[in-house]
Amino acid sequence: RQLARRSVFRFRTDIEDLFVEEYGRSRARMAPLWALIGLAMYIFQLNDDYNLTPDVFREHLIARLAVFTPGCLIGLWLVMRKASAIRYDMLSLWVGVVGSLLPMTIASLRQSTHLFAYQNGNVAALMFFVIVLRPRFAVALLGLVLMAAIHLGTMALSGAFDEVTYTSIVAFVITSAVFMAAGAYFLERVDRMNFLHRLRASLLHQQLLENSERDELTGLLNRHSLARIREDLWNSGVRNRSVAAILLDVDHFKHINDSIGHSAGDALLCQVAHRLGALTEEGDVVARLGGDEFAMLINISDNDLRARQVATGLLSIMADPFDLD
Repeated sequence: RQLARRSVFRFRTDIEDLFVEEYGRSRARMAPLWALIGLAMYIFQLNDDYNLTPDVFREHLIARLAVFTPGCLIGLWLVMRKASAIRYDMLSLWVGVVGSLLPMTIASLRQSTHLFAYQNGNVAALMFFVIVLRPRFAVALLGLVLMAAIHLGTMALSGAFDEVTYTSIVAFVITSAVFMAAGAYFLERVDRMNFLHRLRASLLHQQLLENSERDELTGLLNRHSLARIREDLWNSGVRNRSVAAILLDVDHFKHINDSIGHSAGDALLCQVAHRLGALTEEGDVVARLGGDEFAMLINISDNDLRARQVATGLLSIMADPFDLD
């Protein structure tokens, strides 16, 4: 219930921030791979440029190698330098829109008999944009609209097609864009559900780990956590750090349990834990070792007399009566 979404593509604000942060990191990790594959495919399209639109091959060569490729590499460097969702989405949008705009504009400048075949191949850019780049849905939708407009606009300006042929091109491009938009919708939905599953698993693991290190009755750390803290102290590498240990137990605790009941004994242990916690400062540790035994680790790095002060306060605070009703 705490992780419920407020809308289809919007979590609660703090959860949405976590999703966007993870999205930026995960997309940045995969960016070099799709950049390598995408640039290789984009440059390979020079073969089609040469075969289908040979009269403007030089312009294609300049656009692909001198404009698009450097721009893509600069954007990739920015994303890798500081991973963020907005940077990745802007790079994806730039790759999709500019990657379509350059070749389609150049091809439309000449009357080629192969223009119909050439424009069909450009529809693959829609699939690469949605399936490989996978920007967030809003950016994917914007990119598809712009890419479809570029495709249809350049073909209309070319004047190479009659009305019937151009109408079929419009239907094909719009249908492809709609299917790609639906794909982008479900891809983000899956991404968000997978994120929720990972977040729930992480929170559950954290809760289980915390529960394993807490005494169920008093809420203090337990013997297991004290052993971990001991290892951390030895392995921390911090120099000139001093810790004093105070061990104590409750006198006649078994008699209390036997005479007035285990509920009273539990209440006594909880009140002892509360009083011990009142004596601690930041960096101190209070733990229940088991039964009526407790331990305190007091940080005395800055004050050698503090352990004695805590012990004196401990005797004083434990002398006050306990209310077991």
